[in-house]
Amino acid sequence: MIVQAAVTILGAFVLGYLIDAGWARIVRGVHLERRNYRKFIVGKFRIHHNVLGYLFLLSGFLAYPLFLVPLGFGVIVGHGIRDRLFWFVEVME
Repeated sequence: MIVQAAVTILGAFVLGYLIDAGWARIVRGVHLERRNYRKFIVGKFRIHHNVLGYLFLLSGFLAYPLFLVPLGFGVIVGHGIRDRLFWFVEVME
């Protein structure tokens, strides 16, 4: 039972990390070298894709915490490692 929970948590974290890496490569290209890529901007706010991680994290407190919380952390940590950003909304000037 504990091993199954640990595998679920670790698997969800790795899946979240892979979702983040896949999303970045779809948007920015295989080698992530493109600087001029599409951004999701609402008004004067840029919404980063790791907002998905925060949504997974928050929804994990309501249902399926052993899967959704580590999945959200995987997306957030992946974005933080790659782009050195942990916020999900940026004010554009």
